[in-house]
Amino acid sequence: MRAFINFSFIVSIFLPLSSIHLGFVDLYYYYFLIIILLPYFFIKFQSIDLGFAISIFIIFLNGTVNILLNNNDTFSFLKVFLGIVMSSLFFYYIIKANNFDFMKMLKLYYYFALVAAVIGLIQFFAFLVGLQPIYDLSWLGLRVMNPTTLGSILVYPVHSITDEPAGFAFVEAAAMHIALGTLLNTGSLKLGTKIQASIILLAFLLSFSSTGYVIIFISLLLHYVNKINFKRIVLFFILSSFSLFSLYEFVPKFKERLDTSLGLILGNIVVDTYAQDQESANGSAIILFNHFLIAAENFRNHPFGTGVGSHHLAFERYNRLQTWFTGYGPGGIALNANDGCSLFNRLLSELGILGLGGIALFLFRYYLKNGPPDLLLANHASLVVILAALLRSGHYFIYGLPFFFFLYYYSAIFNNPSKSVFPFPFYSVDSASKPKVID
Repeated sequence: MRAFINFSFIVSIFLPLSSIHLGFVDLYYYYFLIIILLPYFFIKFQSIDLGFAISIFIIFLNGTVNILLNNNDTFSFLKVFLGIVMSSLFFYYIIKANNFDFMKMLKLYYYFALVAAVIGLIQFFAFLVGLQPIYDLSWLGLRVMNPTTLGSILVYPVHSITDEPAGFAFVEAAAMHIALGTLLNTGSLKLGTKIQASIILLAFLLSFSSTGYVIIFISLLLHYVNKINFKRIVLFFILSSFSLFSLYEFVPKFKERLDTSLGLILGNIVVDTYAQDQESANGSAIILFNHFLIAAENFRNHPFGTGVGSHHLAFERYNRLQTWFTGYGPGGIALNANDGCSLFNRLLSELGILGLGGIALFLFRYYLKNGPPDLLLANHASLVVILAALLRSGHYFIYGLPFFFFLYYYSAIFNNPSKSVFPFPFYSVDSASKPKVID
């Protein structure tokens, strides 16, 4: 049974985009694993984390009030609320089934991330030699990406077994952070070898995902934040400047996205008029900024949000890309009408002060500055994923996001039990107190 549980854990992180489209809802295949395992978990454990239960109760109360105020509809709320509850319980019980052995789970995740990276590199080089059945994985139900350029060379962006390069970057984010630490020798605990770490980092870079490059920057900051001195500051500045210049010069998509982002910030690009000139800027950046404006307007009118699952209603009220929205058909799916394009936008829109205040408190309270190497690694790797979601993924429970929230929380609790919302007596940090290398 343990093998099936851990198989379900991996599938739910790496293969979440395969789904059945029912019109009113997308039924992801890994939901069936949740439906199968949750009753077993309930019977076996008969318990729930009380801190999580309180959070869920607050979200339920907020959603119920907003339904009564006609700010949200019952179906939209329940669809997302039940998804959050079931997915979160699924990952909580998987952690519990593994006796809160973080390193075992991180190791399992890391090596499957390595497999995904190898597949991605095969995909990249298969395109260069024209082996279409290998790089074009549409026969597996995956989307085919448009080639991009690296300097003057036409290349295929790595997305491996995920649906797009940004999805690949998100699913590999924690593994990339671990790999970067292995290559930079920034910690006393390492997973795998430097060759394996190099494979993960290379595949990550060849995704050509702007989101992925920002994730690398976040990861570097976390690796060096507790080791700051003048030499490291100078080195970090030189490497960052060189990397930014290289990406800007040789990766057109990154240049386009950066130019668009700066244009939006400086007011040189106006969202309201973008629909008449779609080729003038990066579409993803425009969509992200449009959802920020929608979320900000919804927050201005509803400081405590309009309940989970309600962002699509705010989208209908405040969307500024009306022409483009109509062109994409009912629901505005291509414009991320449901998820707001980032977790920050969605929390701002759907939970307002409760959402942003809650996650800010959560991140600051449970951040580990020092501690046993394995807990520190788990804490920082999961933080990279959470920050990546706040930046660019508005789905509450895709790519195993609840797992990384629990990992962030429990790694801090095990280091300092006094931070627990309730007493947490069944773990001793003694087993995690010595630096070690896991091959």
